[in-house]
Parts: sequence; C-alpha cells; structure tokens
Amino acid sequence: MSAPPVFVVCSERSGSTMFWQMLDHHPDICFVNQGEFDYAVAMVGDDGTRPTARQFLNWAGADFEYVLSGYRWDHSRSFDANVHAWLHSAIDDTSTRPAAVVHHHAHRLPLVFDRAQYIHLVRDGRHVAESCVRLGWDHDLWHAAERWIAAETEVERLRERVGAGAMIDVRYEDLVSDPVGVLTDVCEFLNVDPAAEEMLDYSNRDSDYEAPNGEQLDRWRTWPDEDIRLVEGRIGDLLRSRGYKLSGLPPSIPSVWRLRRMRFVGRLRGIQRRIKLHGVLSVAAEFLGGRLGLVAIKRWGSVRRIEVSDQERKRTSHDDFDGAGSSPEPAD
Repeated sequence: MSAPPVFVVCSERSGSTMFWQMLDHHPDICFVNQGEFDYAVAMVGDDGTRPTARQFLNWAGADFEYVLSGYRWDHSRSFDANVHAWLHSAIDDTSTRPAAVVHHHAHRLPLVFDRAQYIHLVRDGRHVAESCVRLGWDHDLWHAAERWIAAETEVERLRERVGAGAMIDVRYEDLVSDPVGVLTDVCEFLNVDPAAEEMLDYSNRDSDYEAPNGEQLDRWRTWPDEDIRLVEGRIGDLLRSRGYKLSGLPPSIPSVWRLRRMRFVGRLRGIQRRIKLHGVLSVAAEFLGGRLGLVAIKRWGSVRRIEVSDQERKRTSHDDFDGAGSSPEPAD
C-alpha cells in the first residue's frame, strides 16, 4: 500500500509557500506544481457530491492554480481517479509521499482522500490580515481577518472528521524561530527520516526564497492603537485560543453603519485595483461572462487576469519573510 499523501492546511498569507518548499526538499516528499491544490475539492459538496467533468472544467478554466498546474483532465476516469492521479503525478523517482497545500474547503479532503496526514500551519491572524490589506485583497483589517477565521474554522471541521492523530499543529512563529526543531517534529509525525538540515537548504538550491527571518514576528505591536483594537475586536478570542497574546487594549467593535461603509469602500477599491492591474476588458469579460453563462468570454477574461496575477504573485510572494511592509491602511 502506498504511503498516504500529506496536506498542509492553513489560511492564505500564513507562510505556506516557504513551508511547503522546506517540506519539498525532504527526499521522500514531493509537492504538486506550485504547491496549491484547492481546486481538487473546491467543487466537492459538503455531502460528498462530485461535479461532472464538464462542470469542473468550466469552473477550473478560470482558476489561477489549476491553469498553472498544467494537468490535463482524463475523461475516461472518474472525478476521484483524476484527482488522485493529479496529486500522485507529483511523485518523482525518489519521493514516496505526494503533498499539497489547501487553503479553502479543507474539511472536504477526507471525502476524496480517505488516507492522508495533515499539517495545520497557523500564523498570528493579525499579521495574516495585515498582509491581505497590504496586497489589496481587502481594504480594512476587520474584513481581512475573516479570511483567517474561515480557514481556522475549516481546520477545526477537518480535525473533527479525521481525529487528532492524523494532524499536527505548526505555528509559523515557531517554524521561523526554531526551524530545525519544528521540522524534526514534522518528520517524526510523518514517519519519515529526519532531514531538517536538508529541508532548510531550500534557500541555497532551486528556490529564490530566503532562509527564515524572525525579526518581524511581532510587528503588529508597532501599529497604531486603533488598528490593533480593530483587528483584536474581530479575532481576539480566536487569537487567544490559538495561544497568541493580546495587546491589552480595549477591543474596537465597529457599528453596523461603519461596517457597511467599510465593506462598500473595500469593494469599490477592489474593483479599481482589478481594473488597474488587469484592464477594463478583462474585468468586464470575466464578470459578464460569469453572470450570463458565457464560458468562453469568462475564460478569456480569466486567462488575461491569471497572466497578470502570476507576475503580481512573484513580485509580492516575499513580503512576509523579509521584513517588508508597514502598518495597514486605517479602516476609514
């Protein structure tokens, strides 16, 4: 029987790219192209229903990671057979454990993979929210923090399904502060030979990521008090449950009207940013094609967006590991 696959489950902007590159440099572990694998379960229902090949490909044709993966759907196979073949295509001549990162719908993974091991990578939600604001994904910390909440909720639903023995928790801050210790624990959990030094050599080999830098782990402490109060007002209890200390400042809870204004401004700025990055035609084609069911038009707009997004991702992928960035924009 083949060894079970490995899935890193976490919020976006949690250090998953750096982490999977470390794991990928273990001789026994090999990640799928680009590491990401959300698209494998994005269209699986919570009740286990699978999409048809046509439904999946119509959706996946506009998905950033799927397009980059280069996988070609085999119409003679079932959905599950395709997804398993897709994941196992990562294995090379020496590795035995296929692996991938999943940010969304992680609790659905056991519906498709009945044998797997999971690594829950968690990062301080304040910094996750800050990073999302800095990249323009959200306008304010309150709404940006919802991405972290959603991912952590998904992980808990996954934990309930697979049991504690199938998952190990890794804190990003511990990984950066003590990478050898953390990677040794991960190897023991996965039942593979310890190879922390080789895994940390990723930055000197075929990756342009630098070695872990722990100098900016608590940079939220330099933010304006109102920013700290706002994000802790949203995720303070969850931060505490994950072992993160709060500032001690009184949390700020926005009024209903302020939240509506924040969301409206965020959506408006998001549209402006997408138009600036991708052009009016691309944004309009993707939006109208989706609304009107015009798959070819939507795919054209999506491909144009993906081409630009790939360049954008390469430009911003190091933001959280080199000390770059400052406090986020104010909420209003």
